[in-house]
Amino acid sequence: MTHSGELQFIEQEDGLAFIHAYGGEAHEITVTYECLEGKLGADASFDSRGQKLQQHLWPLIKIAESKIDEGQLPIISSRDVRIED
Repeated sequence: MTHSGELQFIEQEDGLAFIHAYGGEAHEITVTYECLEGKLGADASFDSRGQKLQQHLWPLIKIAESKIDEGQLPIISSRDVRIED
């Protein structure tokens, strides 16, 4: 687990993850590297990815919560995101 600012990120093979409490449960939310780099404009460094995740944190959380409500895994990829930098 690595820290970036106040939010703790878990580096995974396919993206950065963090824990978010929703609906009385803790959920591991993953934002894929292709989303962080391709859609949100991060470079391949951990710091850049973490900054972009934090910059767009609340819209990404809303996407994850919607996925959870629909019974899907909270894995956010480029096709889920309509955020422009």
